[in-house]
Amino acid sequence: MIVFCNGLAKSGSSFLFQITEKLAEAAGFNQDALRKQFVPDQFVPYKPHPHFVSVPPDKLSQWVRDIPDSQLIVVKTHDPCCPEAAELLRQKKIKVINSYRDPRDAAVSLWDSGLKERLTVDEKYRRFNIPSFPSAIMILAHLANTNAEWIRNEDTLNLDFEEIAGAPYDVAIAIEQYLQLGTNSFSIVSHYLKNRGNIREYNIGVSGRYKTYMSLFEEGWCNQLYKQYDKLIEKMQATTSN
Repeated sequence: MIVFCNGLAKSGSSFLFQITEKLAEAAGFNQDALRKQFVPDQFVPYKPHPHFVSVPPDKLSQWVRDIPDSQLIVVKTHDPCCPEAAELLRQKKIKVINSYRDPRDAAVSLWDSGLKERLTVDEKYRRFNIPSFPSAIMILAHLANTNAEWIRNEDTLNLDFEEIAGAPYDVAIAIEQYLQLGTNSFSIVSHYLKNRGNIREYNIGVSGRYKTYMSLFEEGWCNQLYKQYDKLIEKMQATTSN
């Protein structure tokens, strides 16, 4: 089975992937070996990161069938929720773990990343082409629209950035239960945090920072997508709390 770790940019999706990967390895699934054996090169757009995949919808079903049920492969993606993926998820032939966040905070964090990358000499560390803060807002608007499809899918494990950053042990338990793994999630998360630091350091996780730039969010078509995403998050949070 394939486990796809997805998420809005700057919402903790890399943290989710890394924790999920460690949980799978603790359960006996060697991720490097399995990805080398079962992940086709054509699905890996960025070769230095073999865990990150982008799968054409017409290739997804066959790829899932090619992987033995006895194996568990964890990959990260930002692919949209296509009908093929939704059907495989409904049939429980794949699993999807998705992170979400207030898109305004994510836009500010994305802008921070763009600033840091422009100061980086080594071009291999430059992932985002973000020349201005308004461009970060537009990028996040598009990404939020795509991420919303995963949030709407009731078979997805959706996790809030605030929970990821503030309660990583609870998040690991939720992942463990979702995947039905019998591992020691507490020790895995403790080891990860000890060696990597707090997740907020990587995502500039100060809620509400966007208010400094509020006027930039209040105009144009982006605002409508942000509002739609807001409503979706509010619905998700209300469902989780009940």
